[in-house]
Amino acid sequence: MMKNQKWNGREEAPSKSFNLLARIAGASVAMLFVATGAQAQHNDALVFQDGGQVQMGEIDVDCFSGGGLPGCDPNGSPASVFEAELVEVGITGTADEPGFFSVPDGGEGNLPFGDNLPGSANHWIDIILAPNSPVPGASILFWDGTGGSVTWSGVSNSEYFDIEGNGGSGGILTGTGTLSGINLDPTDVNGGFDTHPEFTLHGNGGLVDPTVGFYALFGITNVQGLNPSDPWAVVFDFGVENETFHEMAVDSIAGIVPEPGTGLLLAMGLVGMGMRRKQR
Repeated sequence: MMKNQKWNGREEAPSKSFNLLARIAGASVAMLFVATGAQAQHNDALVFQDGGQVQMGEIDVDCFSGGGLPGCDPNGSPASVFEAELVEVGITGTADEPGFFSVPDGGEGNLPFGDNLPGSANHWIDIILAPNSPVPGASILFWDGTGGSVTWSGVSNSEYFDIEGNGGSGGILTGTGTLSGINLDPTDVNGGFDTHPEFTLHGNGGLVDPTVGFYALFGITNVQGLNPSDPWAVVFDFGVENETFHEMAVDSIAGIVPEPGTGLLLAMGLVGMGMRRKQR
């Protein structure tokens, strides 16, 4: 078993990305760069609380830790849609993003609103059916990146995701299934974590390449002792590698998932702005 790693002077369990990197050693690291080749920020989904409910946002983790690109913002902001790239490995597409990050006690100033998470609390995600979906009963939405506008459908060739959390949790997500209890790192005694599930996209029966395009998944975040978050989404790019189209897909999904909690946005004067997050 790997030893715990250090971040910001505290210990955390080894992230799932460590195992993933071993699996994709020698593969393209394009997922760390935007389409133009410029270095991307290390942004994670930010998990915090407000009014007894889990809230979601985004944060530049490197900037929060004192590094990051020049001019970066160490503070979080509300978000409900995240963006990630699936790296082709054999006949699969694999990613360990988005990661999930919680600001530890003492870092309240970096939160967009609300409070830190409780210490020593279990933390898990559930993958759900797409809310307000243009494809009723679908949990994975697909767009092939063509046609000039975003048109979501179900998966085109029985694609499915294998999602891996901690301790063997997770499993297979089909295009019309759900997946509960994907365990991620619990909060430490100060309420912090930095944890990464693994997402692997497979083609029909795991025997063929997945269809090139954009895949959207939907989830909720749970923290022990709090009410679950509102639904959020991740839009994965597999093989399209066109940032404009990826942005179009993210904007489209932002119309499907709820904005972050209305009370939170009212406090920030952001109601109606369609908050979303570009995750790489």
